[in-house]
Amino acid sequence: MDTGANVSAICESEARRLGLISHETASRTLDLSGTGIGMRLAEAPDLWIGKTHLKHVAFAVYPDSNEPFVELPEGHKGILGISILIALGAFRIERDNRLEILSNPKSTAKSLPIVFNGASAVAQIGVSGKSLSFIFDTGAARSYLYPPLIAAVPGLARSSRRQYQNVTGPSGSSPQEVLIVPPVNLSFGKSVVLSPATVLLKVNTGESRWAAGILGFDLISQTLPITVDFRKMQISTE
Repeated sequence: MDTGANVSAICESEARRLGLISHETASRTLDLSGTGIGMRLAEAPDLWIGKTHLKHVAFAVYPDSNEPFVELPEGHKGILGISILIALGAFRIERDNRLEILSNPKSTAKSLPIVFNGASAVAQIGVSGKSLSFIFDTGAARSYLYPPLIAAVPGLARSSRRQYQNVTGPSGSSPQEVLIVPPVNLSFGKSVVLSPATVLLKVNTGESRWAAGILGFDLISQTLPITVDFRKMQISTE
């Protein structure tokens, strides 16, 4: 379940196993490294998630050799993107990572608003007393920071060091120039800590020009259980 995926995705072998026919397309998508990736498209006539029934759902189809499908077993090589998650309305992720689809979730004192910038879900996260925009990305295993965070909190760069680090996306791994900064405390309903904290300096995506970073599942998991409600456009922790 990937709130950071603009389109749902599946690998070629899973598409064949499910009887989905993929078609060539001129569409391309960008991964975290800023590399454009070509894709085929397939349509699932019916998709059931619990008791929720969706029809005519589009999936991008990628080679089995592309991340994140390489190491996953058969039956697990698929990504549910943001359009499907919006259709679910609201869901809760428990501490043991179980998922519950909710019909009438309750707000809590720790509810935060979320908005959309294009197809990106955005939450305001507290860093050093400032409220900054982060991409809310349940599909990112690791959180990353972007240059706008350093511009907003320049003190983070004083004890930093530059190096090159491989960043992995569907297009593969590529070395990226990064800034390693001391552990960063963030306020996201609860206080969470990003350590190690890595700033991607040269990533060429639209989001990296305005967002302070990507709030990935390594930080989200520190706040579980968490409720994501696309009807009320809010995220709630306990």
